Amino acid sequence: MRRRQVFRLTPTGVVALKRWINRPLVRPDVIRGLDEVMLRFAFSQQAVGAPASVRLLKSLASELGAYIPELREQLTVNKEAMPTSGRLALESGVRSYECLLEWTKYALATYVRQEKMRQEKKGATES
Repeated sequence: MRRRQVFRLTPTGVVALKRWINRPLVRPDVIRGLDEVMLRFAFSQQAVGAPASVRLLKSLASELGAYIPELREQLTVNKEAMPTSGRLALESGVRSYECLLEWTKYALATYVRQEKMRQEKKGATES
């Protein structure tokens, strides 16, 4: 059997990770970098805390909320001129973004519920 190797972030690496996670989300992240956004989200809570996870989700929801209507408008305006395959591909993209927006809302609601339960538990402990 191979010996297991364990790697750890250096202090400089931790700073870089936190900077990367906290980097503001911009439209190109939504258009071409959703895998990276999800990776940032996956590491966010452990690296910089739940508030950073919530900020990232809110930012994602905001960007998606602004981008989806633009895509729908493109679809509406260009629908007749597009080949069927192009129209269907664009519809697929719109639906994917809509699904991601719904998941983002669900994820945010999950954090809200967890915080509420934490506060209730804390209040019961203090009583």
